[in-house]
Amino acid sequence: MSNSDTTHASHNGTINGCLSNICLTESLSDVHFIFPGEFSIRIPAHKMILAIRSPVFKTMFYETPLQSDENVEIPDIYPAVFQNMLRYIYTDQLNLNDKTVIRMLYAAEKYQIMSLIFQCEDFLQRNLGINNACTIYNQAKVFSLNKLKDKALHFISKNAGDVFKSDDYLTISSEDMLDFLKLDSLCISEVTLFQSMLKWVDTNIRFPQFPLDDFTELVVPCGILSKDEQLHVFKAITMKSSLQAKHSLFRVQPRMKYSVSEIFVEKLIPSNLSNLAFSFGYGNRNETISLKASTKIRMVSLNIKPKYQGLVPSLPSSTIQCDVCGVTKETTFTHGRSCVINLNEDFTPNETFQMTISVKDQQKERENGFNFGPSYTFQTVQSRSGRNGLLDLFNKAGTEDFSDKWYDFKLASNNILSFCFKGAWLVDSLQIIELSM
Repeated sequence: MSNSDTTHASHNGTINGCLSNICLTESLSDVHFIFPGEFSIRIPAHKMILAIRSPVFKTMFYETPLQSDENVEIPDIYPAVFQNMLRYIYTDQLNLNDKTVIRMLYAAEKYQIMSLIFQCEDFLQRNLGINNACTIYNQAKVFSLNKLKDKALHFISKNAGDVFKSDDYLTISSEDMLDFLKLDSLCISEVTLFQSMLKWVDTNIRFPQFPLDDFTELVVPCGILSKDEQLHVFKAITMKSSLQAKHSLFRVQPRMKYSVSEIFVEKLIPSNLSNLAFSFGYGNRNETISLKASTKIRMVSLNIKPKYQGLVPSLPSSTIQCDVCGVTKETTFTHGRSCVINLNEDFTPNETFQMTISVKDQQKERENGFNFGPSYTFQTVQSRSGRNGLLDLFNKAGTEDFSDKWYDFKLASNNILSFCFKGAWLVDSLQIIELSM
């Protein structure tokens, strides 16, 4: 990719100039964005300007009003990227480079800023090359940028001999590898393709973790490693683990062998609230799960099974998306069944993280004449009649609204994993691994 790509707007007393003057300043600001963890930054902004450019911000500020502190926590976007996005919202000025474009694309998708999505997609198309084609193809799949995906796949097909020699190729997933192998138009000989696949295997299979007998009986006879490579593996297997990384050609870090714990959401919520977990809003089928743990964990997967019939997608199959730590994962929900989103994301201890799960095909459902009913959510919002929805029921029962409550789950080691749920009740259970035991 090129080093950078900058779009400028004129600031000669125009509206852009006025907006530029208040961008990222406290002047007239009425909302602040904060970033948990290592970033102690508080970014000021203006609700109306953000709402004009982003339907997500419009919903956030004018349909589900914030609490009085007016702070919005952003756990999944770097502050520098968020500031760059705000600068674009205010002025149409954008600075992209090969290190920030994917993160900016994630932010643009999250807040549905279509012009910014197009800018990022255009940058990736113009900078498509030997050393990034595989990564761009993968990200185009993740963000459903079909035009970019097709262009990247065509480029890989025509330049396979060079692309498959790049370091970028060695990082691809097995799913992307299968996509490439299915191409009849792949411009590479079968011998070279096989050699490239062996190199990918060498990079991704951790041969030093084989027991010596298994390596001797299974790997050596198949001939995928040269004599020198076999010798390196034999040495790595027999030497102390503390010395393996210094003397091995292959990855030596053992894969995790911990058992998976399944946490059911309904068991976390008090029984007297779980049956009342809905509001009188309409059309919202997004769920945000905040979590923090006293130990390092890996979020393996989410089991998606809407709590109420009104939340179930009406199409024969719908796309369910999860955004977490700047990464977007997708899966297909078949009507009437549950589905699983595989995440495999690690979370550091004592930090707050957020996962946003959403149904992506809601507009298509409306076009097909399906207007789904009440939005069963964890958050009490203003009803159409102007009353506080279930808040009245909670007050009568002497029970507080639980949309901002944290619920604890005790892990096998007695470490605590805490959750806070907001939005539609889509996730039935979470599968986690405790990494520090």
